[in-house]
Amino acid sequence: MLKISTFTSPKMDKQLNIIIAGKSGVGKSSFLNYLINNNLLQTGDGVPVTKDYFDKVEYISPQNGVKYCLYDTKGIEPNTCAEYENVLLTEIEKRDVSADIFSWIHTVYYCFAPPRIEDFEIAFIKKLMSKVSVTVLITKRDLIDDEKKIKGLENQIINSLGFDVQIIPVCSVEKVTRRGKSIKSGREEVLKSSFIGLWNKLANCEPARCINNFTKPFDGGTDLQYFLNYPENAFSPGAIDVFNQLKNRLETFDTQDVWIKSKLMCNDVFDFYATVNGFRPKKMLNLETEKYLNDIKKFDVKPLIIKLKDGYSEMYKAYETWQNCKVFDKTEEKNYIEKRADYVKIVREATKEFVYVLENFVKHYRAQLLQYGQDCLRNDSITENELELAETVNDLNVNQKIFYNMLIHSEQATENNLSDYKKYIFKMLANELNISEKQVEKILHIKNKTIN
Repeated sequence: MLKISTFTSPKMDKQLNIIIAGKSGVGKSSFLNYLINNNLLQTGDGVPVTKDYFDKVEYISPQNGVKYCLYDTKGIEPNTCAEYENVLLTEIEKRDVSADIFSWIHTVYYCFAPPRIEDFEIAFIKKLMSKVSVTVLITKRDLIDDEKKIKGLENQIINSLGFDVQIIPVCSVEKVTRRGKSIKSGREEVLKSSFIGLWNKLANCEPARCINNFTKPFDGGTDLQYFLNYPENAFSPGAIDVFNQLKNRLETFDTQDVWIKSKLMCNDVFDFYATVNGFRPKKMLNLETEKYLNDIKKFDVKPLIIKLKDGYSEMYKAYETWQNCKVFDKTEEKNYIEKRADYVKIVREATKEFVYVLENFVKHYRAQLLQYGQDCLRNDSITENELELAETVNDLNVNQKIFYNMLIHSEQATENNLSDYKKYIFKMLANELNISEKQVEKILHIKNKTIN
């Protein structure tokens, strides 16, 4: 079943939503025709053929009944990159706020043709990766007959973007040249990568959505991120007002309702996966995620409000003393500056204390969802002896790269918190990914060597 239309955002059934991006002439429309096994889209040899930002093609797989909503886009160029970024990121963000995961954009296929991917394209992909999974497609695979050159292109992309991005060489058109006959290839790998995008989207967005009641702006327009970096010259009692609002939000925060809705959303994804593969993934590990959600509800913000009030009062008294000083004296001014610095520190530390509880939940839930989705990726294995030969990240297999990336991201997301991360990830996630303690030590060695 095929259908083409302009871009719309209605209530959707269970489906995969994918944007196809790339420069003009790299073969985006040819690839789409190959993907849906139908010459529905106009193609051109290096000539732009897609005029609108989004041309929608609906495709239902005859093998498993999965519905793919594919959005072809016009070509990105250096002089249109900023506008292109804005349109795509705005659309992705607009859809991500929906309570229906099947209306989100799950994956972006970014197409480029040999011999190289340009720097502005790498920068664009990095921005996309902050919002959505990206699969980089090396189109016109038939133009390169040397596997070493393909490997070189893959390494260039990995070095620039890391292992979070998938790379798939594809050939969309069969034709006879002086080199011989080119054979279509890459279709099944690309379709499979779409499900990885769905899992990653669920793991990256759903934990944050569960706590958006605390991360959205408070009355007055500020949010917790602002108070984490509270300005050093701040004098306003606004932080006290925000923490009072936070207290009210905590009182009305229904953890049971949040958890039930989240589980329903996850089950929709798991059921969708089962229709494709004929089975649900393994039982989710118990990382006590619900406990960390309840920790948010139990957080006592009252002592922090008292600290904030006392700190503000001390600062304001010092300010009045300085302003009312009849004899010019640096002592009063210095005292006020010190009290203001104390107040700023109290605001930042109070905010950090609560944000840590939020991040703890997000971190554990994300790990739980990620490991649950790894059945999509389990297509290889590695022995202890093979791992002994691993010296770089490139030598790790798929599961070990997942583990490696989660270690790297845990350090970036929660500084000085790796020891807490180890407690659950080593014992549970490593076990789920079939990684032994010895293999964990090897991966840690590679990680430390890479960072240092």
